[in-house]
Amino acid sequence: MTTIIITDSDGLCLLGAGLVRRTVEAPSAIFSAGSPATSPNESRARRVLADALELGFDFKLQPEIYRARLPPTQIRDLLLSELPDYTSSIEEVLAEFTDTVLPLCKNEASPRFLGFGDTGDDVAALAGGVLALFTQQNLINQSFDSPSATFIEITVLRWLRELLGFTNPPVQDVMTVWDVGGVIAHGGTMSNTVAMMLAREHAAPGTMECGVTDPGRFAIVVPRGIGHYSVKSALAWIG
Repeated sequence: MTTIIITDSDGLCLLGAGLVRRTVEAPSAIFSAGSPATSPNESRARRVLADALELGFDFKLQPEIYRARLPPTQIRDLLLSELPDYTSSIEEVLAEFTDTVLPLCKNEASPRFLGFGDTGDDVAALAGGVLALFTQQNLINQSFDSPSATFIEITVLRWLRELLGFTNPPVQDVMTVWDVGGVIAHGGTMSNTVAMMLAREHAAPGTMECGVTDPGRFAIVVPRGIGHYSVKSALAWIG
């Protein structure tokens, strides 16, 4: 049996609880080990992906923040289940997602939502996210995993450094990741953690290699009422 699990960068199933508890056997899977372009299921794959895109558009364009609201315990009872012993098609999973999960999702693109400014409805950003999923460039290794994407990441970091007033080394001097002078972090928790770790290293060089031997000499000041939960976690992680 081939099991297909789809997750985003935070580990949240894109197809909701359905995919968490569904498995797909190889004979009914849309994508095989080869390219979908050479698969007999190419037309089906295109149709499913087009349907998913339409679902996303309809969700973004809905005027409501939520189509339905339920107490957390009721959502829990609706979505949590035991490990399955049966299979479902991708069409069935999409249908379940549409009927059960999507109505309970929050739409930050709604004109009625004022919680955050990151509505996620910029067309360029959405296109970039879709292409990132399709191209699957792994930035862990430039030589074969991400021949061009690594240098795009470096370019963005150099732009941000320039905007912040930092001096960038000449392009010809950028030979390894240690010459870049930055890192793109996904989310506030990782960003705050990396920032405090580097601040600690700046105050006490060598702690990244040897650890903290005298924690009493370190302190962080957070103004009352605006502290993020990641600050407490990060302090524990970095010693």
